[in-house]
Amino acid sequence: MVKTSKVSALVLALVLASASGLASAAFKPNMTAAQVKAEVAEQVKNKKSLADIAAEAKEAGVPAADLTTALIEAGQPATSVAAAVAAANPKEAAAVKSAAIAAAPAGERDAIQQALITTPGVNPGDVAGATAAQAPVAPQLSIPNTPAVSGGGVSKS
Repeated sequence: MVKTSKVSALVLALVLASASGLASAAFKPNMTAAQVKAEVAEQVKNKKSLADIAAEAKEAGVPAADLTTALIEAGQPATSVAAAVAAANPKEAAAVKSAAIAAAPAGERDAIQQALITTPGVNPGDVAGATAAQAPVAPQLSIPNTPAVSGGGVSKS
């Protein structure tokens, strides 16, 4: 009978450990982009915070750019994703920026850059670059005033 109670206690301990989040993280080294996307979808569904997801993924060696793309494609706000992933991976902030801009809806480039520049631990120089608001303006072609030609015909005098 003692063996049965020890086995029951062990099973109960394992169930409690996995339910309480003490089980190992689901992110693994060398995951494919599809595997990262599936794991992100599961963690988002379970309402795990972006910071926790980013920390777990970093611990497992998941590339920050892959994680950024997967989180945005899972419907998370691009600026929040960029900030959370860059905070966990400050040295990969430039890759996070590129991935976020590529995955985010059009028009979010400036907001993503601003979120990254203000993220603690991120070197603003790593994510600086021309944004839509700061992009150089293409030179305008200047045509000198020329007399307008009207009628299109040749007059005889």
